Amino acid sequence: MKKSTTNPGAKSVTKSNSTPQKGMVTPKKKKTSWGGSAMLSPSGAASVKVVLNQENLSSFEGFEKYHTSQFLYVRDNLIGSFADFPVFSTLRILDVSFNNLKRLDDFPYIETLEQLFLNGNGLNSFEGFPALPMLELFSVSHNDFQSLNCLPMLPKLGILGVAGNSLRSLEGLPLFPSLEVIRVAGNPLTKNALFMDTVVMACNYT
Repeated sequence: MKKSTTNPGAKSVTKSNSTPQKGMVTPKKKKTSWGGSAMLSPSGAASVKVVLNQENLSSFEGFEKYHTSQFLYVRDNLIGSFADFPVFSTLRILDVSFNNLKRLDDFPYIETLEQLFLNGNGLNSFEGFPALPMLELFSVSHNDFQSLNCLPMLPKLGILGVAGNSLRSLEGLPLFPSLEVIRVAGNPLTKNALFMDTVVMACNYT
């Protein structure tokens, strides 16, 4: 499978075209020991955004130093587990797409998490995945899901990406109160002539 190096979450939340005003301190970039980069606060502590894509990382060992980061990108690595994922107090966006993840029952409870990207792994079950209260976007496209069973209630979820899996129906999908978009392209269920009518009438999803 061809890996993607684009970052679906970074465009809208991490870029700014504004010019720093006089007297403002602009965060500086620091090279990490892995070769990636982290934004630094004026005090020198790693914060805001950490990018460690394509660094051949196999675990989250040493990530404690980034515990105040808001955005963490570790795409295209070799990570196979969340077992050693440290506690993040302000994390809002996490992208662990195109790694070696096979399970979600060790995914940590991150109360502040708003966007989660786990595309292109080997995931096939939502069993054990925590009910994250602030999650608004959850993307698990291009994995091995055959059903949506065990997907917990996510009260603020507005966008669910499950494209490119092996779903034959939406059976098991909770009636998320805030859901507006569900991306299902590339699944067997889209070949069903009654699919769109079922989605619109029964689920009111677009």
